[in-house]
Amino acid sequence: MGVDFQTLLRQATNGDAAAQCSLGLLYEKGDGVRQDYYEAFKWYKLSAAGGNSWGQFDLGLCYEYGRGVAQNYFEAVKWYKSAAIQGHMRAQYRLGLCYDHGKGVQKSCAEAFRWYYLAAKQGYASAQYNVGYSYENGEGVAKNPSEAIGWYRLAAAQGHVWSMNNLGCCYEHGRGVPRDISTAVYWYRLAAQKGDQLAQDNLRKLGYNW
Repeated sequence: MGVDFQTLLRQATNGDAAAQCSLGLLYEKGDGVRQDYYEAFKWYKLSAAGGNSWGQFDLGLCYEYGRGVAQNYFEAVKWYKSAAIQGHMRAQYRLGLCYDHGKGVQKSCAEAFRWYYLAAKQGYASAQYNVGYSYENGEGVAKNPSEAIGWYRLAAAQGHVWSMNNLGCCYEHGRGVPRDISTAVYWYRLAAQKGDQLAQDNLRKLGYNW
């Protein structure tokens, strides 16, 4: 674990926000201690109150999924936003999802795109995919299939299978790029070999296997 449990507990008890977050994670995962979501929540809450962005993010997850506390999307959004403002890319992504689906906030594709974009710029693959999807479909931003291609490529380079499949679709139908079946098959196969059902179906429709 790097730092032993007793040292981490002492640091956390003395108000070290980073240690409080790390301790919360140990309890959440059951790493070296009995798994206890309530104890994890307690330490994440202390860490979040101390301004630690990871603590705020993890506290948001607890509220969103009801781990150690009653599910509360409004509280989840509050803590995601606190972490997102500090530049926490995972919190930015989760906040984007909340706006996308209207969880804890009024649904807003424009706000969702704004937070996805911030996370995508930091290299978060899932956010890059969502930015690409937004550009491809004109959700929260002006429709721009060519821009979508660039974001899908960035996510696909990190192994994001949905982006691989969407690149295949773009090449198959000539959206944002010239129509090119061989390149479509290339991207479909990469996704299909990783178990993506949509890509496998798309290959079958074209008469190919993986």
